[in-house]
Order: sequence, then C-alpha cells, then structure tokens
Amino acid sequence: MKKQIISVIGGKRRNIAVSLSTLLILIMAIGVLFDAWPAEAEDFVEISRADVGVDFLFNSPNKTIKVKITGDSHQEPVYVKLLTLAKENEICGFFECNGLQPVDDLYSLKFEPFKSDLFSQAPQATINYINDGRLKNIYYYDWTQMTWQKIDATRDTKKNTLTFNVPAVKELVFTLFDEPKLQGGASWYVHPRYPKELMAASTDFPFGTKVKVTNIANNKEVIVTIKDYGPDKAIHPDRVIDLGKEAFKKLAPTSAGLITVIVEPYQNTVSLAR
Repeated sequence: MKKQIISVIGGKRRNIAVSLSTLLILIMAIGVLFDAWPAEAEDFVEISRADVGVDFLFNSPNKTIKVKITGDSHQEPVYVKLLTLAKENEICGFFECNGLQPVDDLYSLKFEPFKSDLFSQAPQATINYINDGRLKNIYYYDWTQMTWQKIDATRDTKKNTLTFNVPAVKELVFTLFDEPKLQGGASWYVHPRYPKELMAASTDFPFGTKVKVTNIANNKEVIVTIKDYGPDKAIHPDRVIDLGKEAFKKLAPTSAGLITVIVEPYQNTVSLAR
C-alpha cells in the first residue's frame, strides 16, 4: 500500500511539472512575441474614458475603427485603449495565418479595469474597409486555441463597414482577412428590373461586384454581377446568394429550386453603378 501511495504522488508531481513547464514555455513565447513587435508599428495609441450613464463613442485617429458603449451598460468608469500592433504585411510573421491573407493592420482593443461581467450589454465595434471587390471578414486571435477565429459581424455594403459585438476578453487582437470563397445554398428569383441579366443578390458583396458561382454537384460556373441585396439570413441562414433566373439556369434547371454553390470574387475592382 505504501508503494502505491508513493507511486501516485510521484505521478502527480510529474504531471504538475510537465504542466508548469508547458505553461512557462507558452508565457515566454508570448513575451518574446510582444517584445518582437517594432515600436514603429504603432500608428496610434488612443486611450479614452467611458463614464457611467454617458453614451461613449470612440473613433480611431485614422477613422478606421469606431467603438460604441452605452452609458447604462457598466457600473464604473472604463478606460478604452485602442492601438495598432503591426502592419498588414507583418502579421503573418508574428502569427501563423494558416493560409489567410491579412487586408488590414493588426489592432488591439482593451477595456480597463477588466472583468468578464464588466458590461451588461456588449460594446460594439465598427471597422471601415476598402471596397475592392474582395470579401473581407473580421478575425480575432484566440490565445486559448492559438488560432484565428472569425467574428460574426453585420456587413453594410453601402457604407463598407463591418459591425460586431466585442467579446468579453481582456485584450481583443483582431484584423481583417480576405475570405477567398463562400459555400452554401443558392436559389433563384426574377428581379423586375433585370429579368434577363446574369445578376444576383448578396449580403456580402457590394453592388457592382462580379463574382463566380460554381455548382458543386456538376462544376458548372457562371459569372454574375451583384445588383440586389439578399438573401434574408434570418429566414435562410444557409444561403449565400440568390441568383437571377437566367444565371441559375446556367448551373441547374430551375426545377432544382436550391443548389449548393461556391461563391468567389471574380475581379479586383467594382463598378459603383446601381
């Protein structure tokens, strides 16, 4: 019995040692990472105070990012710190991007003093992006998983903005990545103004963008121009595009009703004509 007790205790000691050493390596790695960021990478460092009971609106000096906090969502003053951590072309040198392509600088957003339940209503952040025909989405770095995670955001294709609720983390490290393609459902309809055109409705691409749509079942392709807004994701969350009837017929018979497609940008510039 004595030998068994000693063996169990020894096993626990070895497990703790491995855990602590792993943690130490992780902490050292993160420390080296942050020390490696060049000081000149900081385009701006902004700190503002959000007072209780007063709605707070914070704009970055370059007008790229806006943070909004409602005054009744917190019970003590909160300091908001927003800064640039790295330039767009430096991000994948500090983090493993796993094939993702950054299309903006790397930013850090902090609320101090931090508590997981600091806000009863999450602050909102809005990012302005350049409309160049590519599909862009917001990703943040998850330190627990050591990987990039997409943030659910509302896209305004007229203002070229993405708005999201800020997750309850001590520091949100985030940027925009180029989303190479979308996959999901596609149905068809007849637009009264463009009944014979190869057109489509999208909530992701701005008006005037040309995209390539591929039917996964038969690899048939069609190039369409985005001329309408849809589908309604509240009703059809799995649909990524609504095709005009003529475009749908290039991929499948209209009797199919709904097909699974891949949607990807077809051009690097867009026409602003509506």
